[in-house]
Amino acid sequence: MRPKMMLRQPEIEARGNKKAAIEEAKGKKKAAVLEAEGDAQAIQLRAEAEASEIKVVNSALRNHFKGEAQEHKKLETVEKSLRNGSKYIVDAEQDITTVLSEVGGITPLGDQDFEEPDEELDLGIGDKLKEATEKIGSGKEE
Repeated sequence: MRPKMMLRQPEIEARGNKKAAIEEAKGKKKAAVLEAEGDAQAIQLRAEAEASEIKVVNSALRNHFKGEAQEHKKLETVEKSLRNGSKYIVDAEQDITTVLSEVGGITPLGDQDFEEPDEELDLGIGDKLKEATEKIGSGKEE
């Protein structure tokens, strides 16, 4: 009887090793599937968070980004652009402030945009300037 058991021992051991290898492969497969599902969920959550962020930003821009806020952002953009060393080719005939305004998306105001005042403002500056000029010319100081 002993010789029969000895013949069966390697066979039993081989079957046990085979079963262990199968179980190990099943475990690795299950771990890989769980990891992939976790990655997919993480990607989905990130996408949903980014979509939510875009909705919030768009809503805020639509409701609050008007007038001065837009002009401020344009000026910030020009400032950052110039600070980062952006280069612009400027026609020598063109005014630099006009070029910078165009870069920032700002429409420069022309003379037609200003209304003439209803009454003449007299601040007395002309008289004071005349007095100062006369004192300088005569060398007097008070």
